[in-house]
Amino acid sequence: LSEKEETFTFRPAVNLKSYEQKLKGRGSFLERVKLDEETRKSKAEKIFQRHTSQETFRPKIDYKSYEKAKGKQIGAPGSFFERLQADLDSRKSKLSAAASDKSHRQNVHTFTPKITKNKLYQPKGGNFMQRMQEDQETRTTRRKKIDKILRKKPKKKHKDE
Repeated sequence: LSEKEETFTFRPAVNLKSYEQKLKGRGSFLERVKLDEETRKSKAEKIFQRHTSQETFRPKIDYKSYEKAKGKQIGAPGSFFERLQADLDSRKSKLSAAASDKSHRQNVHTFTPKITKNKLYQPKGGNFMQRMQEDQETRTTRRKKIDKILRKKPKKKHKDE
């Protein structure tokens, strides 16, 4: 290792004594951290005060006056469980009304599918065995075509080969 250490020419210019003297007057590590945190907070507060002093609009939001002006209530009355129970009760009443009303049941399902005459979308005729035999025939012809293509010798790209 001594040979390698001698080959290095760079020596960092760190003077530990001067660094210790810089920190000596500032107190212990915890005091420096606390001081640093306080200065950061004070700088952030100054920046915030500078930005907010330029803003002139200061709205005052009062929900009661808003509710009186609009005639609407903000938020539902009651606790969470009261609102949940009211919701469940309303759902049950809607379901029971829908089950008892025959006209409502008829109007619920309004979807009517369109029937196309395109052959792609029509089911193939014949019984199951006929469709299976046709499928097998198409697969064998496709396999024969692929085998025929693979049996051919590859084309030469270069004359040197």
